Amino acid sequence: MHGYYISLEEHKKFTPESEDEEYPTSFLHVMIFLAQLYDYERNTTKALFYIDRAMQHTPTYLDPYMVKSKIHKHAGDMVEAVHWVDEARTMDLADRYLNCKAAKYMLRAGMIDKAEEACALFTREGQPAVDNLNEMQCMWFLTESASDTSRTRTGLT
Repeated sequence: MHGYYISLEEHKKFTPESEDEEYPTSFLHVMIFLAQLYDYERNTTKALFYIDRAMQHTPTYLDPYMVKSKIHKHAGDMVEAVHWVDEARTMDLADRYLNCKAAKYMLRAGMIDKAEEACALFTREGQPAVDNLNEMQCMWFLTESASDTSRTRTGLT
């Protein structure tokens, strides 16, 4: 993979001998893949290097923000993970998946009020978000909220 990364960076091709240039997204996805690979290997420094390069390459693409959030989560920094998943969420407020993922990370970081605000974006106006969660089949919110409360009470945070 490093060979592809170097060749794409220098020649815009997978190999210097290739005739056709690759699309810019090829380089982007190689960087994202390398970031995920190093995250899997728990090499946070290298993972962040590649994901930061990917974010500089295409700052409007949401996937690198989600990967960066996951890298921080795996490194044990939930506050920073929340920052990056929330950054992705605010780039596309109509995306329920991003909203739910952000709310879940917020709950795991102990930010219950902020998570409820995020969930309120997709609930009926005039009603508290928590009241609609059962109806919307969002049991994950209640489960994560209960886990956070349990961690807080037992001093595990």
